[in-house]
Amino acid sequence: MKLQINIKETFGQLIYLRTRDWLDFKTKEIKGQIITVGSAATFERIEIRAKGHTKEMMSKYKVNQALNLDTIEANFWTMNGKSGLTFSMPKIKEN
Repeated sequence: MKLQINIKETFGQLIYLRTRDWLDFKTKEIKGQIITVGSAATFERIEIRAKGHTKEMMSKYKVNQALNLDTIEANFWTMNGKSGLTFSMPKIKEN
């Protein structure tokens, strides 16, 4: 099940913390970046998958910089008795 999340209403301002490669589970190919952000309103850390993003694309963002995100998509999953949420996004808007 996929849900669209309104960032500002749910988490408030998101602050960039770091990024790392998002690898395909089977082939180990890089699918994009996993961007770790912090919520200024709830003080939570969130990992968002960004398909097609590269480290070079993310290098322009500095630690503690506010990110301009409108929506992210949450995907609820269950597998082998475990369940969780993954977050993904299309693109970061330029400020």
